[in-house]
Amino acid sequence: NTFSDEEKKSLESLCNFFCGLHALVNFAETSKTCIKEIESGLFNGNIPSSDPSYKDSDPGTCRLIRTASKAFGEGSGGDEKSGCQGSFKTYINTFLRQYKFKSLPLRSYRGARFNILFQNAAAVFFLHSQMTEFLESYGTENRLLKSILSDLKTIEFIAGVKALGLIYLLITCPLWTVLDNPNITITDMNDKYLLVTFLDDSLKNVQNFMTGQLFTFGEDTYIEKGPTFDALMRQDKFDNIVEMFLQILLSSLCSLSKKLFVDHLPGGSLVN
Repeated sequence: NTFSDEEKKSLESLCNFFCGLHALVNFAETSKTCIKEIESGLFNGNIPSSDPSYKDSDPGTCRLIRTASKAFGEGSGGDEKSGCQGSFKTYINTFLRQYKFKSLPLRSYRGARFNILFQNAAAVFFLHSQMTEFLESYGTENRLLKSILSDLKTIEFIAGVKALGLIYLLITCPLWTVLDNPNITITDMNDKYLLVTFLDDSLKNVQNFMTGQLFTFGEDTYIEKGPTFDALMRQDKFDNIVEMFLQILLSSLCSLSKKLFVDHLPGGSLVN
Protein backbone atom coordinates (compact mmCIF):
# COMPACT_ATOMS: atom_id res chain seq x y z
CA ASN A 1 0.00 0.00 0.00
CA THR A 2 3.03 2.31 0.00
CA PHE A 3 3.50 1.90 -3.78
CA SER A 4 2.41 4.60 -6.21
CA ASP A 5 -0.27 3.77 -8.78
CA GLU A 6 2.46 3.47 -11.41
CA GLU A 7 4.41 1.00 -9.27
CA LYS A 8 1.29 -1.04 -8.59
CA LYS A 9 0.50 -1.20 -12.31
CA SER A 10 4.05 -2.28 -13.08
CA LEU A 11 3.94 -5.03 -10.46
CA GLU A 12 0.56 -6.24 -11.71
CA SER A 13 1.95 -6.62 -15.24
CA LEU A 14 5.08 -8.37 -13.93
CA CYS A 15 3.06 -10.94 -11.99
CA ASN A 16 0.80 -11.65 -14.94
CA PHE A 17 3.78 -12.02 -17.26
CA PHE A 18 5.81 -14.43 -15.20
CA CYS A 19 3.00 -16.42 -13.57
CA GLY A 20 1.25 -17.16 -16.85
CA LEU A 21 3.65 -17.00 -19.75
CA HIS A 22 6.48 -18.68 -17.85
CA ALA A 23 4.53 -21.93 -18.18
CA LEU A 24 5.33 -21.83 -21.91
CA VAL A 25 9.05 -21.96 -21.10
CA ASN A 26 8.40 -25.17 -19.19
CA PHE A 27 6.35 -26.48 -22.12
CA ALA A 28 9.31 -25.89 -24.44
CA GLU A 29 11.90 -27.46 -22.16
CA THR A 30 9.72 -30.51 -21.54
CA SER A 31 9.08 -30.85 -25.29
CA LYS A 32 12.82 -30.73 -26.04
CA THR A 33 13.49 -33.51 -23.53
CA CYS A 34 10.70 -35.64 -24.99
CA ILE A 35 11.85 -35.11 -28.57
CA LYS A 36 15.41 -36.07 -27.72
CA GLU A 37 14.14 -39.34 -26.21
CA ILE A 38 11.88 -40.01 -29.21
CA GLU A 39 14.67 -39.37 -31.70
CA SER A 40 17.05 -41.53 -29.73
CA GLY A 41 14.56 -44.39 -30.05
CA LEU A 42 13.92 -43.76 -33.74
CA PHE A 43 17.62 -43.74 -34.58
CA ASN A 44 18.85 -46.29 -32.01
CA GLY A 45 20.71 -43.63 -30.08
CA ASN A 46 22.56 -42.30 -33.14
CA ILE A 47 20.65 -39.12 -34.06
CA PRO A 48 21.70 -37.95 -37.55
CA SER A 49 23.92 -34.88 -37.85
CA SER A 50 25.73 -33.50 -40.89
CA ASP A 51 28.74 -32.75 -38.68
CA PRO A 52 29.10 -35.27 -35.81
CA SER A 53 32.12 -33.38 -34.46
CA TYR A 54 29.90 -30.39 -33.67
CA LYS A 55 28.44 -30.66 -30.18
CA ASP A 56 24.80 -29.56 -30.03
CA SER A 57 22.59 -30.31 -27.04
CA ASP A 58 19.36 -29.82 -29.03
CA PRO A 59 17.60 -32.80 -30.62
CA GLY A 60 17.56 -32.76 -34.43
CA THR A 61 14.00 -31.41 -34.66
CA CYS A 62 14.75 -28.44 -32.42
CA ARG A 63 18.14 -27.88 -34.05
CA LEU A 64 16.40 -27.56 -37.42
CA ILE A 65 13.95 -24.96 -36.10
CA ARG A 66 16.72 -22.92 -34.47
CA THR A 67 19.21 -23.07 -37.34
CA ALA A 68 16.57 -22.33 -39.98
CA SER A 69 15.56 -19.27 -37.97
CA LYS A 70 19.21 -18.15 -37.88
CA ALA A 71 19.90 -18.74 -41.56
CA PHE A 72 16.67 -17.46 -43.10
CA GLY A 73 15.10 -15.19 -40.48
CA GLU A 74 15.52 -11.44 -40.62
CA GLY A 75 16.32 -9.08 -37.77
CA SER A 76 18.69 -9.24 -34.82
CA GLY A 77 18.50 -13.02 -34.45
CA GLY A 78 19.80 -13.84 -37.93
CA ASP A 79 23.29 -15.12 -38.65
CA GLU A 80 24.53 -12.55 -41.16
CA LYS A 81 27.86 -14.31 -41.68
CA SER A 82 26.67 -17.86 -42.43
CA GLY A 83 23.01 -17.20 -43.23
CA CYS A 84 21.38 -16.28 -46.54
CA GLN A 85 18.59 -13.94 -45.50
CA GLY A 86 18.73 -11.64 -48.52
CA SER A 87 18.95 -14.37 -51.15
CA PHE A 88 16.20 -16.41 -49.54
CA LYS A 89 13.93 -13.37 -49.23
CA THR A 90 14.29 -12.73 -52.97
CA TYR A 91 13.74 -16.41 -53.76
CA ILE A 92 10.60 -16.81 -51.65
CA ASN A 93 9.00 -13.42 -52.25
CA THR A 94 6.56 -14.66 -54.92
CA PHE A 95 5.57 -17.64 -52.76
CA LEU A 96 4.87 -15.38 -49.76
CA ARG A 97 2.80 -12.98 -51.87
CA GLN A 98 0.78 -15.91 -53.17
CA TYR A 99 -0.26 -16.68 -49.60
CA LYS A 100 -0.64 -12.99 -48.66
CA PHE A 101 2.30 -12.89 -46.24
CA LYS A 102 3.83 -9.43 -45.93
CA SER A 103 7.05 -10.83 -44.46
CA LEU A 104 8.75 -14.11 -43.66
CA PRO A 105 6.84 -15.72 -40.73
CA LEU A 106 10.04 -16.70 -38.90
CA ARG A 107 10.70 -14.89 -35.62
CA SER A 108 14.04 -14.13 -34.01
CA TYR A 109 15.12 -16.43 -31.19
CA ARG A 110 16.93 -13.54 -29.55
CA GLY A 111 14.82 -11.99 -26.77
CA ALA A 112 11.84 -14.25 -27.48
CA ARG A 113 11.76 -16.90 -24.77
CA PHE A 114 8.24 -18.03 -24.30
CA ASN A 115 6.58 -19.41 -27.42
CA ILE A 116 9.34 -19.24 -30.02
CA LEU A 117 10.04 -22.98 -30.33
CA PHE A 118 6.39 -23.75 -31.15
CA GLN A 119 5.71 -20.64 -33.23
CA ASN A 120 8.76 -21.10 -35.44
CA ALA A 121 8.07 -24.83 -35.74
CA ALA A 122 4.78 -23.97 -37.45
CA ALA A 123 6.59 -21.53 -39.78
CA VAL A 124 9.41 -23.98 -40.62
CA PHE A 125 6.89 -26.70 -41.45
CA PHE A 126 5.00 -24.33 -43.76
CA LEU A 127 8.23 -23.29 -45.48
CA HIS A 128 10.25 -26.52 -45.39
CA SER A 129 9.74 -27.48 -49.05
CA GLN A 130 10.72 -23.98 -50.16
CA MET A 131 13.78 -24.04 -47.91
CA THR A 132 14.86 -27.39 -49.32
CA GLU A 133 14.46 -26.28 -52.94
CA PHE A 134 16.33 -23.06 -52.25
CA LEU A 135 19.31 -24.73 -50.58
CA GLU A 136 19.55 -27.36 -53.32
CA SER A 137 19.86 -24.60 -55.92
CA TYR A 138 21.71 -22.00 -53.82
CA GLY A 139 24.26 -24.40 -52.39
CA THR A 140 25.47 -25.23 -48.90
CA GLU A 141 28.76 -23.39 -48.67
CA ASN A 142 29.10 -23.49 -44.89
CA ARG A 143 28.34 -25.73 -41.93
CA LEU A 144 25.11 -23.95 -40.99
CA LEU A 145 23.46 -24.33 -44.41
CA LYS A 146 24.79 -27.87 -44.84
CA SER A 147 23.26 -28.82 -41.49
CA ILE A 148 19.89 -27.30 -42.37
CA LEU A 149 19.63 -29.10 -45.72
CA SER A 150 20.59 -32.41 -44.11
CA ASP A 151 17.98 -31.94 -41.37
CA LEU A 152 15.30 -30.86 -43.88
CA LYS A 153 15.83 -34.16 -45.70
CA THR A 154 15.40 -36.18 -42.51
CA ILE A 155 11.71 -37.10 -42.52
CA GLU A 156 11.64 -37.80 -38.77
CA PHE A 157 12.74 -34.21 -38.04
CA ILE A 158 10.02 -32.82 -40.32
CA ALA A 159 7.49 -34.99 -38.46
CA GLY A 160 8.75 -33.58 -35.16
CA VAL A 161 8.48 -30.04 -36.53
CA LYS A 162 4.89 -30.71 -37.57
CA ALA A 163 4.03 -32.06 -34.12
CA LEU A 164 5.40 -28.90 -32.46
CA GLY A 165 3.59 -26.74 -35.03
CA LEU A 166 0.30 -28.43 -34.19
CA ILE A 167 0.93 -27.82 -30.49
CA TYR A 168 1.51 -24.14 -31.33
CA LEU A 169 -1.75 -23.75 -33.26
CA LEU A 170 -3.95 -25.75 -30.90
CA ILE A 171 -2.39 -25.24 -27.45
CA THR A 172 0.30 -22.60 -26.90
CA CYS A 173 -1.06 -19.91 -29.24
CA PRO A 174 -4.60 -20.09 -27.75
CA LEU A 175 -3.08 -20.08 -24.23
CA TRP A 176 -0.85 -17.09 -25.05
CA THR A 177 -3.91 -15.23 -26.39
CA VAL A 178 -5.80 -15.85 -23.15
CA LEU A 179 -2.84 -14.77 -20.99
CA ASP A 180 -2.40 -11.62 -23.06
CA ASN A 181 -6.07 -10.62 -22.75
CA PRO A 182 -6.38 -7.77 -20.20
CA ASN A 183 -10.05 -8.63 -19.64
CA ILE A 184 -9.20 -12.08 -18.27
CA THR A 185 -8.23 -11.95 -14.59
CA ILE A 186 -6.04 -14.31 -12.60
CA THR A 187 -9.17 -15.89 -11.08
CA ASP A 188 -10.62 -16.46 -14.56
CA MET A 189 -7.56 -18.60 -15.22
CA ASN A 190 -8.92 -21.27 -12.87
CA ASP A 191 -11.26 -22.29 -15.70
CA LYS A 192 -8.69 -21.76 -18.44
CA TYR A 193 -6.10 -23.97 -16.78
CA LEU A 194 -8.54 -26.84 -17.14
CA LEU A 195 -6.67 -27.23 -20.42
CA VAL A 196 -5.24 -30.26 -18.61
CA THR A 197 -8.58 -31.90 -19.46
CA PHE A 198 -8.10 -30.90 -23.10
CA LEU A 199 -4.60 -32.38 -23.10
CA ASP A 200 -5.93 -35.61 -21.61
CA ASP A 201 -8.72 -35.78 -24.22
CA SER A 202 -6.23 -35.04 -27.01
CA LEU A 203 -3.96 -37.83 -25.82
CA LYS A 204 -6.87 -40.26 -26.11
CA ASN A 205 -7.87 -38.90 -29.52
CA VAL A 206 -4.61 -37.90 -31.22
CA GLN A 207 -5.99 -38.17 -34.76
CA ASN A 208 -8.83 -35.77 -33.88
CA PHE A 209 -6.21 -33.41 -32.44
CA MET A 210 -4.17 -33.60 -35.65
CA THR A 211 -7.19 -32.69 -37.77
CA GLY A 212 -8.18 -29.71 -35.60
CA GLN A 213 -11.37 -31.21 -34.20
CA LEU A 214 -10.50 -30.51 -30.56
CA PHE A 215 -10.38 -27.01 -29.06
CA THR A 216 -8.45 -25.99 -25.95
CA PHE A 217 -11.07 -23.59 -24.58
CA GLY A 218 -14.15 -24.86 -26.43
CA GLU A 219 -15.95 -22.42 -28.71
CA ASP A 220 -13.96 -19.49 -27.24
CA THR A 221 -10.62 -20.88 -28.51
CA TYR A 222 -8.63 -18.53 -30.71
CA ILE A 223 -7.25 -20.45 -33.71
CA GLU A 224 -4.73 -18.71 -35.95
CA LYS A 225 -6.12 -19.79 -39.31
CA GLY A 226 -4.42 -19.24 -42.65
CA PRO A 227 -1.90 -20.96 -44.95
CA THR A 228 0.19 -22.31 -42.06
CA PHE A 229 -2.91 -23.79 -40.41
CA ASP A 230 -3.95 -25.37 -43.73
CA ALA A 231 -0.48 -26.89 -44.21
CA LEU A 232 -0.47 -28.39 -40.72
CA MET A 233 -3.99 -29.79 -41.11
CA ARG A 234 -3.11 -31.47 -44.42
CA GLN A 235 -2.46 -35.22 -44.32
CA ASP A 236 1.14 -36.27 -44.92
CA LYS A 237 2.77 -39.63 -45.65
CA PHE A 238 4.72 -39.39 -42.38
CA ASP A 239 1.72 -38.65 -40.12
CA ASN A 240 2.22 -41.98 -38.36
CA ILE A 241 5.52 -40.57 -37.03
CA VAL A 242 3.81 -37.26 -36.15
CA GLU A 243 1.20 -39.22 -34.18
CA MET A 244 3.94 -41.02 -32.26
CA PHE A 245 5.58 -37.69 -31.39
CA LEU A 246 2.25 -36.30 -30.21
CA GLN A 247 1.41 -39.33 -28.07
CA ILE A 248 4.52 -38.69 -25.99
CA LEU A 249 4.47 -34.88 -26.12
CA LEU A 250 0.81 -34.54 -25.13
CA SER A 251 1.25 -37.04 -22.29
CA SER A 252 4.25 -35.12 -20.91
CA LEU A 253 2.59 -31.71 -21.31
CA CYS A 254 -0.51 -33.02 -19.54
CA SER A 255 1.56 -34.26 -16.58
CA LEU A 256 3.52 -31.00 -16.49
CA SER A 257 0.35 -28.87 -16.59
CA LYS A 258 -1.14 -30.74 -13.63
CA LYS A 259 1.96 -29.76 -11.63
CA LEU A 260 2.22 -26.17 -12.90
CA PHE A 261 -1.46 -25.31 -12.49
CA VAL A 262 -2.22 -27.39 -9.40
CA ASP A 263 -3.33 -24.35 -7.37
CA HIS A 264 -5.88 -23.40 -10.05
CA LEU A 265 -7.36 -26.86 -10.55
CA PRO A 266 -10.25 -28.39 -8.53
CA GLY A 267 -9.08 -28.74 -4.93
CA GLY A 268 -6.28 -26.21 -5.43
CA SER A 269 -5.53 -23.29 -3.08
CA LEU A 270 -6.66 -20.63 -5.58
CA VAL A 271 -10.01 -22.22 -6.44
CA ASN A 272 -13.05 -20.26 -5.15
